[in-house]
Amino acid sequence: MLCQFTFSNYRSYRDEVTLSMQASSIKELSHSLLACGDNQSFLPVAAIYGPNAGGKSNLLDALGYVQSAVSRPIYALMSDREAPEGSMARLSRCSPFAFDAVHADMPSDFEVYYRVEEYEYRYALSVSASKIVSEGLWRRKLGASRAAMLFEREEERVGELQFDDPVSVIPLYEQRPRDRASGGKLVPRLRLSQLQQLLSRASSRGNA
Repeated sequence: MLCQFTFSNYRSYRDEVTLSMQASSIKELSHSLLACGDNQSFLPVAAIYGPNAGGKSNLLDALGYVQSAVSRPIYALMSDREAPEGSMARLSRCSPFAFDAVHADMPSDFEVYYRVEEYEYRYALSVSASKIVSEGLWRRKLGASRAAMLFEREEERVGELQFDDPVSVIPLYEQRPRDRASGGKLVPRLRLSQLQQLLSRASSRGNA
């Protein structure tokens, strides 16, 4: 269940914007809300309205970009488990706010809060053009005050996922040459076998 989506420096949005699904204290139609174990309620649906060229589509595009960045390697793995490593399509190019010179060279930041059963997750993604600058996932049990880090990676270690166990590092990318049309440059390619290991670990943690 989506709880909150925040992003900045994406297309027509320069400053931080938040789409919150948390319900207000208004009692009207309270029976239709999604209630959670920590006494918080969320909206089952939301409407985005405004003038033409007001940014409605770009807000949905921002949410879609995060969905694509997360699901692309998973769908590639599920659709063809026998596919050669490195065969997954590259991350789509991100479009930062382009109406000033400063933000055009800065990364776009995305943050999603969502809930699954008795846990609330926070996923953060920072992307510069088509390169991931940082990424992380945290989990908090409903009612608890502290969140546990599930994985985190930064630009200098963009090919690895660092779990809360300090010795648990899974390399997800390797350098492989492109074809001759690209001049034979080295580019990062996803290791599908390592991604499968990651998904297995995430599943076991979720059942713990």
